[in-house]
Amino acid sequence: LNFSYYAINFVMILIIFHRFLLRSLDRALDRKLWILRCLILGLCGYFSISNLWGTVLYQLFPDFSNVNDQAIGTMLRQDLLPMLVGTVVLVPIAEETLYRGLIFRGLYNKSRVLAYIVSIVVFSGIHVVGYIGSYDAVTLLVCFTQYFPASICLAWAYAESDTIITPILMHTIINLLGVT
Repeated sequence: LNFSYYAINFVMILIIFHRFLLRSLDRALDRKLWILRCLILGLCGYFSISNLWGTVLYQLFPDFSNVNDQAIGTMLRQDLLPMLVGTVVLVPIAEETLYRGLIFRGLYNKSRVLAYIVSIVVFSGIHVVGYIGSYDAVTLLVCFTQYFPASICLAWAYAESDTIITPILMHTIINLLGVT
């Protein structure tokens, strides 16, 4: 069921945003070394901020576990290949196109601060909204904040590289490392 959801989202993104994605791919292919630089710096930033924030959260909540990570782990154990393809291939393309390509880029020229804030809140919120009512507010708030490092660094990578391909690749690497 989750793979079907991922696949439908992916296909709809390709249909609606195919021109945007193709232009971004052309731009990325023209500037491979710049994209690689942005990718490496974005990943370094993500892992640094994420580890720092994780350390803070561990001090405050030593037994905490992210509910979305738990759910994905359970689904991976049940249906490894479809969930792996969904999580590592389909989701990064769909999410980055929407959250960075549409929301972030749509607001960026008007207000960079607003672009970051809205894209961070929406990206983080989508990862916990399905758990409202099943977990207490503190657990959901902590889960919500755990997506800030990725969202910040993915948005930075898009702004810096000027192609959605960079945050798609970053998101793919982050998810691949997360599921392994």
